[in-house]
Amino acid sequence: MPSSLKIAVLEDNDELRELTLDLLTRHGYQSHGAFDAEDLNSLMIDHQFNLLLLDLNLPGENGLSVARRLKSAMPSLYIIMITALGSTNERIMGYEQGADLYLPKPVSERELLAAVASIERRVSQQNSENVVGELVLDVAKLQLIGTHAVSLSRTECILLKQLIISEHRKTEYFRLLEATKREVDTKSKASLEVQIVNLRKKISSAGYDKPSIRSIRNEGYELLCTISVLE
Repeated sequence: MPSSLKIAVLEDNDELRELTLDLLTRHGYQSHGAFDAEDLNSLMIDHQFNLLLLDLNLPGENGLSVARRLKSAMPSLYIIMITALGSTNERIMGYEQGADLYLPKPVSERELLAAVASIERRVSQQNSENVVGELVLDVAKLQLIGTHAVSLSRTECILLKQLIISEHRKTEYFRLLEATKREVDTKSKASLEVQIVNLRKKISSAGYDKPSIRSIRNEGYELLCTISVLE
């Protein structure tokens, strides 16, 4: 029977990533793969994941940084770290950065599937009230929830989620435009500026009374408030 659990696999080794995705698919899980942190960010704009299978040795942003960033933005996201780094100190560091489980490589298919099944049981029991943060972005309902619930358009939701999951909550203009499937040109940039103004107003309407999104001249935007993502 197909599972409702949605899994992202971040692994830079193409062969290992495809083998893992094939294993998960054969056992009824919905899964998508990414080869680095940037690729994962793009993937997460279009998909809502419950679980991330995360390799630590990655090109660019490393796995520990990815775990820390995403766990801060999405407390309900479960993370299984899978790595050849298996010393006690390394495992402790993994847990400190947001790992829910830590599996040393090489991991057997049976052990990996058992770990995923364990997370699946936790997800089925998860209560949305456990999500923490000053504000909550409810992706399914297209709402920003604080002291008040404010409706968002699909585009506003995508833009806000991109800001939330980006490293240091800073995002370049072109990444925001790409996330919303628009050309990177002057007209689209002007439209983006209007949408950011509207987002600031909606964040304020949800109950956040401080500056929320800062413009970075000739670069992009920085999210200044803490927003958790509810998938």
